[in-house]
Amino acid sequence: MSLAGKVVVITGGGSGMGQFAARQYAQQGAKVALLDVNEAGMVETAEGHPEIHSYKVDVTDLEQMRSAIDSIEADVGPIFRVMNCLSKTLACKQKSWISTGKAWSTSATQPSTRCWRAMKANLSALPPWPA
Repeated sequence: MSLAGKVVVITGGGSGMGQFAARQYAQQGAKVALLDVNEAGMVETAEGHPEIHSYKVDVTDLEQMRSAIDSIEADVGPIFRVMNCLSKTLACKQKSWISTGKAWSTSATQPSTRCWRAMKANLSALPPWPA
């Protein structure tokens, strides 16, 4: 399947796997929209790739995401694919997580609310968003 002209949204596109994926999609002819708080990283990702567009967004904030999705669809076009590449360092710094069957925890602490929001953003599909 050709990605030429299709819009791909990548969360965490300012570094790591998101940066690599953005460049790969762009080389395949896709229009790429990066969502990240790392502006410098997004500039680096987009270097030499005019089809990569950057949007500074905290992807754990639902209102910012709604606004970003509207902007992407207006600026770049309808979204064809989403790839979530949020960094674990965004919010989750606990180590040695184990599953309790109901929630993730460490021996001493529970992950922060921000960590849960980041995990949910990574595991959720976009759009549509819940009401």
